[in-house]
Amino acid sequence: VKVRYSYLPQQFSDCDDLWSELK
Repeated sequence: VKVRYSYLPQQFSDCDDLWSELK
């Protein structure tokens, strides 16, 4: 999943909550 966000910086803000769980 990390790779996906690698080239999807825009998703960072959108999936901010999701990232919290992934981390």
